[in-house]
Amino acid sequence: MASDIHNNPPKFGPTGFIVGDPGTRVFHTLTRRAVLGIIVSFIFLAYFGIGLKEDFSLSISMIAMYAALPALLLERNLTLDWAKLGAYLIFVYSVLLTKLSATGPNISSASMYYLIVLYFPFVFAVARTANTDGLYEKVIGFFLNCMIAISVIAVVQFLSQFVVKLSWVFNISLIIPRAFVDKGGWNTGADAGSFFKANGFFLREPSELSNLLGFAILIEFLYFRRWLRLAIYGVGILLSFSGTGMFVVAAGLLIPTKLKALLRAAVILAIGFAIIPPLDAFVFDGYFLHRLDEFNREGSSAWARFIAPQSVVEAGMSSVERTWLGNGPGSLAPSLSMYAGIWYEGRWEIHGPTWAKLLYEYGILGAAAGFLFLIVCLWRSRGPAELKIAGFYAWLASGGQLLQPVFLAVLFSLVILWSKNRQLPSRRSAKLSRYHAEARK
Repeated sequence: MASDIHNNPPKFGPTGFIVGDPGTRVFHTLTRRAVLGIIVSFIFLAYFGIGLKEDFSLSISMIAMYAALPALLLERNLTLDWAKLGAYLIFVYSVLLTKLSATGPNISSASMYYLIVLYFPFVFAVARTANTDGLYEKVIGFFLNCMIAISVIAVVQFLSQFVVKLSWVFNISLIIPRAFVDKGGWNTGADAGSFFKANGFFLREPSELSNLLGFAILIEFLYFRRWLRLAIYGVGILLSFSGTGMFVVAAGLLIPTKLKALLRAAVILAIGFAIIPPLDAFVFDGYFLHRLDEFNREGSSAWARFIAPQSVVEAGMSSVERTWLGNGPGSLAPSLSMYAGIWYEGRWEIHGPTWAKLLYEYGILGAAAGFLFLIVCLWRSRGPAELKIAGFYAWLASGGQLLQPVFLAVLFSLVILWSKNRQLPSRRSAKLSRYHAEARK
């Protein structure tokens, strides 16, 4: 016994815990708290930011992502992924190329540098140790538990409007000091006719609640399939009256990655066609199915997000140079307002999803490099393919997520931070272990 200790002395990290020792307290304290802190930031602190300028604030989620890096480094749990770093440098180089063609008053170099800084944490990952799987399981469990709480809060919030009339219940920025409110144009306090849509109190708009619950439903279904929890998430997403999270779930479960996934998609579609129409008709008076017509209805939310931006991008590609190198960072937002005024006399808004912003501002080269970078980040991470596909869709098309620290913190903490394991040790959760065992077949 003594000789074994002398021959293989334990390695202690800077905090005094044994590096790689399965008996450490769940994982190194700083690492665990830092990663869970990111989740707290995008669920409960989404409204908060540190105001640096009249129109710009530093999001708590961005601070949490950067704070996690030295915490992981201090306890020797941080690793640099060279493939992701290479893709990141290609992305940065292509973004900087826009300076060659970008001219005009709407160019914002600050927007470009903000983009570069926002995505830098994505090149890092949690180092693989004997405790990595335990931490991953705890992070996933913590996120799901938080979303159960948020879903219950959303139900209480929705029902409260029929009892009391308090405006801050649907917009807590009204009771937060302005210096600490994250700047941005949020659709807070959105209504669906005679009532307000639920946003989960802590989240800034119903689509944000729907988006997070979409990820919660997907993770719960893929790893655990606890039907009561799925029902609670489902009630929350319905009360948001937003299709954002539903599209996230659909992207993850209905895009077949193998034969088993194809059969699953067919079953889900069959059940959906049998249940959704009558449920929507009798409970929600046809609200959700009516929204499918938004893709063809000028001025609707779906039209503004998916259809109208195509015309703006096409108008921006007015020359070979602008087609390949773009119109310059920060140029999309004023162009959206300009074209909305010219084409629709200011009656409708046009949104700028990630794909439109990359193509319009950074051209085909910048957009291709951006798509490649995120695909590499997701491909190099652990977790089921369904979750990665859903994450890519949500980033690409669910809204203006390119420069949104809150959403990027979701991708970072739930997917990208975790490097792909070659060999998966046993874990306490049998269902989580069983899923990964099947995924390797």
